[in-house]
Amino acid sequence: MPTAREILIVEPEDLVRWSLVTYLAQWFEVHPAGSKAAADQILEDYPIDAVVVSDDLSDEAADEIEIHARSRNPAARVVRMVTHAPADKRLNKGTLRLEKPFELSRLGGLLGTESA
Repeated sequence: MPTAREILIVEPEDLVRWSLVTYLAQWFEVHPAGSKAAADQILEDYPIDAVVVSDDLSDEAADEIEIHARSRNPAARVVRMVTHAPADKRLNKGTLRLEKPFELSRLGGLLGTESA
């Protein structure tokens, strides 16, 4: 599994976003965003290889971020952090789901870090 180099973290909660950024910065160039608008700007400005999206955003906003990321890089890995994983909620092909709470090493494993 190839390791992503540049990652976009879309998480509205400051403390959670800080934790994710601090952990992932060991391996990646991390671009944090607290909103869809900020995420869209980062996607325009940087060659993003992976996106981690919080379910604190609406499904519509998360879907739009994923579409934008894949329009810029069709191979972009997308991880959706979810509070609960409803059986009827389908994700786009290739999108990974990580149910909260989780250990950061599990996220790292989905993104291809050496620590997972």
